[in-house]
Parts: sequence; C-alpha cells; structure tokens
Amino acid sequence: MWLVPQYCLIGLAEAFNAIGQIEFYYTQFPKSMASIGVALFALGMAVGNLVGSLIVKIVNDVSKRGGNVSWVSNNLNKGHYDYYYWVLTILSMANFLYFFLCSWAYGYEETKVWDDRDGIKEEDNAKPKESPLVDVVKSKESPMMYSI
Repeated sequence: MWLVPQYCLIGLAEAFNAIGQIEFYYTQFPKSMASIGVALFALGMAVGNLVGSLIVKIVNDVSKRGGNVSWVSNNLNKGHYDYYYWVLTILSMANFLYFFLCSWAYGYEETKVWDDRDGIKEEDNAKPKESPLVDVVKSKESPMMYSI
C-alpha cells in the first residue's frame, strides 16, 4: 500500500514524458524523420524495460552474496526494498543530470508547422476548396441549401 503514490507518480511521469517527446519529434525533426524518431522512442522504451529487469537481477544477485537475504526478496518482511529504491533514486538522479546536460547543449529552434500545400497563398487557405468530383449547385428553394 505504501508504494501506491510512487507508482502513480511514475505512471504520470511516463505519460507526460511520452507526450512531450512525441511532440518534440514532430516539431523539431524534419518531416521525413519524425516517424523514425517515434519508432526509436518506442524502441528506447523497450530497451529501458529490459534494463529495468537487468537492474533487478543485478541487485538480487549482489545483495544475496555472503548468505544475506536479497533486497528484493519475495518475503516483504525479510527483504530491503528501501535499499533497492535508494539505488533507483541514485540512478534517476544521474539520469536527471544527464538530461539537463543534453537540454543545455541542445539549440532549440522555433516550432515548425508542416504544410503539405506548399505554394498556396494565405488568402487561398481561407476559402474552402470544392472537390472537382462533386458538382455543388445552390438550390432554388433557399440560397443556403445545397444539393448534389
């Protein structure tokens, strides 16, 4: 029960992280590379999950040495999950510092808006385009009614 706030915080952080990263890829990358960036983001999440499993295994193996009870034991009364979470805290702080180093080194550009209609004048964008396949004719009953 005491882990519920921590897991809620981690879940919210991952959700906001995913939204922010995907928006970053679509605004800062060239259009042809944005989907590759999102695919690499998903691959990074998969690798992160594998690294998380590896950390649990390493902590389990190292903390069992010398006949001690593992920090991540199945028996909550004998394990020391607090030590394990301190290891995760230290790793998270190192990651946080690395993030700030990368964000400091990155040169932010103004947000790019993709427009597939290159060459169209701004005033042409205000008028709705009619499809050449459909002949829209005003009805005689009402000037606001259209018939196909």
